[in-house]
Amino acid sequence: MFYIVDGVYFPFCSLLAQGQAPISMNIEQKHDALKIYCDEGGHALFVELFSKQVQESFELNRSVVGRPQFDRTLERIILENQTRLSPNLMRLFFVTISETLVTKILNNVPNDPAVADVVRDVIGDHPADEALHSAYFRKLFPLLWNNLTAYEQEEMGQILPQFVWAFLGPDRQFEYSVLRSMGFNAKDAEGILEEVYVPAKIAQEVKQAAKPTLKMFESAGVFSLPIIEQFFADRELI
Repeated sequence: MFYIVDGVYFPFCSLLAQGQAPISMNIEQKHDALKIYCDEGGHALFVELFSKQVQESFELNRSVVGRPQFDRTLERIILENQTRLSPNLMRLFFVTISETLVTKILNNVPNDPAVADVVRDVIGDHPADEALHSAYFRKLFPLLWNNLTAYEQEEMGQILPQFVWAFLGPDRQFEYSVLRSMGFNAKDAEGILEEVYVPAKIAQEVKQAAKPTLKMFESAGVFSLPIIEQFFADRELI
């Protein structure tokens, strides 16, 4: 997952570093974007190498699981809204949001005894960098948001809660593919997912995990527009 996410970051961190953003940036902000660009390149490399080692050691076939949910959702949202908002603007907001969401996930994995030791060790080097990236994008978000027109804010306000769910919500298609590859028939695989993913519980967990990002939205004034606040309420995020 992180390899693909980091791959999304490269062009936008590069653009930010070159000052090709919809906002004015000083030299320090551009240099920080370049540092993130370098960090994410390293993250993508070591996760890719580690993934190949796991694949070879356990004779796994990564093609079974397909594209992650957030990648499919991002593509769909861009196709649905590209006549109203710039595709690159939507991608930039997605990067900003995902960078503030991923830090908590990475902090939890190295301390989770249910995760294999080797995975915990590899991921354990990641959180320190991501904490710095998160701080950078928390400062960037209000600049991006306040640079939008009122029309763009309303349009983007509909998309933001979808981005949060895309990143934090369960990837049922992924889980279904894994269960089928393990030998479960279609009915049993669906039954397991229905039993594990209780909608009310999932909504509560997503809302809890999204707290840092929701706080960022609130501080930037996203919820000052009642219609946007309702978009988030409809998605059970506030």
